[in-house]
Amino acid sequence: KKKKKMVSGGIPIDSKCLKEYQLLKLKKKYQYIVFSLTPKFDRVEVVKTAPYGTSYDEFLKELPPKECRWAVTYFSFDLKDGGKREKIVFVQWAPDTAKMKAKMLTSSTKASMKKSLQGIAIEVQATASDEVVASEVLAKCLKFTR
Repeated sequence: KKKKKMVSGGIPIDSKCLKEYQLLKLKKKYQYIVFSLTPKFDRVEVVKTAPYGTSYDEFLKELPPKECRWAVTYFSFDLKDGGKREKIVFVQWAPDTAKMKAKMLTSSTKASMKKSLQGIAIEVQATASDEVVASEVLAKCLKFTR
C-alpha cells in the first residue's frame, strides 16, 4: 500500500476560505468564519459564517466537542480608560476527544492557515472549552493591546 505524501505545511486551503476572510477583514461582512478539514482530509473549507454583530457565545457553539476546527472571529472589548477595541482572533480548536489524525493534521496545517489569513492579531490554541471562553481571549487581547 502506497503512503500518501503530505504537503509540507499541511493540507491545501480552498480559495473560498481566503475570499471569505477578505470579506470579514475588509468589509466586516462576517463576525466569524469557521473552517474545517473535508471528510477526506484533502483540503480546508469554510463550514460556517455568521453576520457581523453575532455574539461571541454564538461563535462558541460552532466548536464541536469531538471535531477540530480553525476559526477567525472579531473579538470586541473595553479598555480600562473607557476606549473600545476590536481584534481579529485566530482560534485553533483541537479538543482532546477528537480523532488523533484530525488533531495532527489540524496542528500541521495551522501555520499555512495563519500565513494565508493575513492581519490576525491574536492566536488562541484550545483543546477544551475553558481555553476559549471570553475571559481567556480577553486576557490575551489585553496582553497585546496598548
